[in-house]
Amino acid sequence: MAKFLKWISSNRRISQYCVGLAGGCIFGGYLLPHGLFLDKYKRFVQAYREGLPVKLTPELTRHVDAVLDDAAVDADERSRLRFFTAFGADPFHAGGTGLRWGAAIGLPQTFALDGPAELNSSGFTVGGKKVDWESREGVLLSDGLRLSPAAQRFAIARELWHVCSSQVWQDGGVGAAALFATYLLGSSLNQRLGFAQRPRGLRVMLYSLVSLFGVAVWVTVTDVIQHHRDSESDMAAARLGAAYAWGGVEFYEKTLERNRALRRLLGDDGESSYSAFGNERTLLRQPRMPLTERLETLRAYCEKHHPVERAAGEGSVSAQDAPPAAAA
Repeated sequence: MAKFLKWISSNRRISQYCVGLAGGCIFGGYLLPHGLFLDKYKRFVQAYREGLPVKLTPELTRHVDAVLDDAAVDADERSRLRFFTAFGADPFHAGGTGLRWGAAIGLPQTFALDGPAELNSSGFTVGGKKVDWESREGVLLSDGLRLSPAAQRFAIARELWHVCSSQVWQDGGVGAAALFATYLLGSSLNQRLGFAQRPRGLRVMLYSLVSLFGVAVWVTVTDVIQHHRDSESDMAAARLGAAYAWGGVEFYEKTLERNRALRRLLGDDGESSYSAFGNERTLLRQPRMPLTERLETLRAYCEKHHPVERAAGEGSVSAQDAPPAAAA
């Protein structure tokens, strides 16, 4: 094996072929779950009851149709969209309307539940345990899970923006580009510093440092792009009208409330997963835009563009009734 690796490293063209193949595998690794394996991916996050997929309720179907109309989605794109009930409490999306396999958008099963009684009968658990919906944490969680139609439509519009963008291609391209850039940097340093004739230990150290640098650049670029997408998807949904904009404020307010409840219910795991304000905690990196930042951005947009407008329609949210500001 050592001789084989030495032969590859000594033959520049073979090395380039191997890097090209690895880049193709990285790109394909991003594409497969959103393309060829989209149906399997969808079945994995599908909500089931008694072994059968949970269907969207007529009310949620009406919300979906209304959002598609408001977003002016044409017939061709609609034919590539599949909406389903997803497991858990967060919206889900995969694929893209620009792909031949289409896109799938999962709406949380909690969208169709109203009140502790329905939550209890649905078998909703936290950390594998049933929730005492009459406790302080249970009441907080129940309130955080219940969304008005305006907030639900905002969530649908946000996920719709994601699948109508080209983010699957972008993610695959960034991963492959990071690998190619890392290889070119390592190859350039190897030639300029003459590491080919240096001891193996020095070469291993060089390649390790270059690899770590490449990973750091990839993580940073990926997070920056995702933050931009989060902001753009929120704004795209908010621009559909006052109901969507204030619905977005409610959506993030309720999500933060839900996370604060989960922080208490999950104990040590909750404290390591969520901050005191309800933001998701991660180690070192920040893969998603903080929820409090998304909330405040939408609130500022609403106060600027819809300060006194009352959102029309069932379950609308007015400026006066909007949730209070959350700490960042």
